[in-house]
Amino acid sequence: MGKQQRLKIIPRRSAARGHVDHGWIKAYYSFSFAEYTDKKHTQWGPLRVINEDRISKGRGFPEHEHDDFEIWTYLMKGELTHRDNLGHVETIGPGGIQYTSAGTGIRHSEVNDNKKKDCHLLQIWAKPAISGLKPTYYTRTHTPTSKTSVLKPIVLPHASFPPNTTHETTVAGSDTAKSDAPIPIHQDLAMYACILPPGETVTHTFGSFGGKCNNKRKGHIQIAQSSGYVPPNEEVKNGAKILLNGEVELGEGDTAYIDGAVPGMEITIQNIHEEPKNVGKLFQKTKKCIASKKYAAPLFIVHIIQSRQRQLS
Repeated sequence: MGKQQRLKIIPRRSAARGHVDHGWIKAYYSFSFAEYTDKKHTQWGPLRVINEDRISKGRGFPEHEHDDFEIWTYLMKGELTHRDNLGHVETIGPGGIQYTSAGTGIRHSEVNDNKKKDCHLLQIWAKPAISGLKPTYYTRTHTPTSKTSVLKPIVLPHASFPPNTTHETTVAGSDTAKSDAPIPIHQDLAMYACILPPGETVTHTFGSFGGKCNNKRKGHIQIAQSSGYVPPNEEVKNGAKILLNGEVELGEGDTAYIDGAVPGMEITIQNIHEEPKNVGKLFQKTKKCIASKKYAAPLFIVHIIQSRQRQLS
């Protein structure tokens, strides 16, 4: 592969993200959000928000309105309850996804109704390729084992599904928290999740999402602070570490912008954390334990095509 085709990987450290601590919520912002403004980090393609939130028990976001945004919450710890004006009321646990295509407008609330445990989540917003969509709500659950050592698709472009796919045919009667099927998004964007054990490597190949576009691709990689909350003025100690293409190292809370990819190009992701000697036995017994272990890297990859906005149906 020639130098002209080399991926551009731009790391951003956890402490460089926006940060708020309002007591009931501790949050890191990857892009400008609420009171945090950074002109250098306002969006990445259609991706506008990646917030890593920790919400105290019994607290959350009261009813508010959205329109013309694709919004999804990926829960890592605890519980979160969604209520909206379409009549949906649902509580998800770890590995759960709540996805709202706001379209022409939707009102919802997201509250940690659990009275004993805080919750930890990622909330992601993207602009759809077209406006005025019918408001839609999806729920999914992805078990730890289903994401272990593999990049599991969480959200995929609507155009990558079979022709004439609708909300009803996509869910095939299983649009419940028990389903782990990818969620269709009206944008050239995909999200993958992975729990990567120490010493293991996964590879992501930039594709064309159903052969619809031959333009260049962008990507965004994030490692969640799964071993616990760390304020921006403190160093993350003994957390997960990964190596991108053998050259760029990221730790917990760090992110990386990927640019200049074309179809067929690959990025390798290796967990380089040095685990204690007695940890290996845990992996031999079961992979269920790794979801809560700080040495396993919880990866989230957003893969974006740089294309003109168009109707994806």
